[in-house]
Amino acid sequence: MNFRTAYGLVLIGLMLACVDRINIPVTNNANGGLVIDGHISDKPGPYRIEIYSAHDLEDKLNRAPLSVKRLGILDNLGNTINVSEVDPGVYESDSTVRGVVGRVYKLRIELVDGKIYESLPDSISSPGSLDSLYYEFNSTRISEIGKTEYGFDIFFDSFPDKNDFRYLWKFTGTFKAVTHPEGNHSQCFWFDGRCQFVPPCSGVRNVSNFPDPQRAAYIRVAPCTCCTCWYNLLNDFPLISDAKYLSFGRFKKVKAYRVPMNEWVFEYRVHVQVEQMSLTRQTFNFWRAIRDQKTATGNLFQPITGKIPSNFVQIAGTPAPVQGIFYATAISTKSFYLDRNDVPVAIPEITGYFKDDCINFFPNSTYRKPSFWIE
Repeated sequence: MNFRTAYGLVLIGLMLACVDRINIPVTNNANGGLVIDGHISDKPGPYRIEIYSAHDLEDKLNRAPLSVKRLGILDNLGNTINVSEVDPGVYESDSTVRGVVGRVYKLRIELVDGKIYESLPDSISSPGSLDSLYYEFNSTRISEIGKTEYGFDIFFDSFPDKNDFRYLWKFTGTFKAVTHPEGNHSQCFWFDGRCQFVPPCSGVRNVSNFPDPQRAAYIRVAPCTCCTCWYNLLNDFPLISDAKYLSFGRFKKVKAYRVPMNEWVFEYRVHVQVEQMSLTRQTFNFWRAIRDQKTATGNLFQPITGKIPSNFVQIAGTPAPVQGIFYATAISTKSFYLDRNDVPVAIPEITGYFKDDCINFFPNSTYRKPSFWIE
């Protein structure tokens, strides 16, 4: 793999690693604690809620998913939306449910040890409207390595609701990549009663009895289930409404993200999406505290240990810390595709292949083809 390929992999890894997950310091104690992340919106479900024990949501290595006794979303009319565990610590509602503008919602969590938590009631207000979503292609010179980096700066304009100017904006850029796990002969995978030198998900099998991967005979017996993945580019910190973006009562030319131009992101195409999410005052203050803490990192004159406002209260059981957010929102969305023919310069050729499960190629990956994806 040449220098350009290696540099690009590092760049993509850094871009994908920048996400707007909640980063909250949680005090460790003997009773343990809870970190929660979820919301309900005026868009159709399912709604996803993640629950972890005593670790921040951004630290994937140390957090521990937590299964609970009962979980439900309650509204101010006495209705309860049941939420079921689909993976350890991950809960989803039924896809038929939908939040209603004007209603008030809260999350109720019951643990097996008798602790009960509830989020503060939060109402769904108007999302305003995203007016336009557009891009500017430009270049940046990286003097340290003598390289010019190209990319698409993504901007949007929007109209807020006349009664409220509090919003969270979320950018998601989705691209597709294909890997070649059948080329991974670095270890022995035991299945089908013999040592295979390729991952089972590749659909390729060694049909010989040779213990040497270089002398093995490989044939395809099934489709590859780990060759194609989709990856998300996400905000590096919460992007929330600010007076500096306002011009005559309208948010103008707010920069959502910079999509890097390279051979992996543009091997096929990129789906670009921005969501404008309405926030109540308490939820806006929560995301602003998260943003301020994240943007303070590296600033010698600004502390980064400010207190994050709590969105939860404990109503039963032995006292234990709880952090995170469950909120109600309405969403206005705009999206488009960036295709290879939108790139006004030559796209570098891919000079090497990733010889492993595609889920390990970049962060924020999935085997599942997004519902919006068009080949």
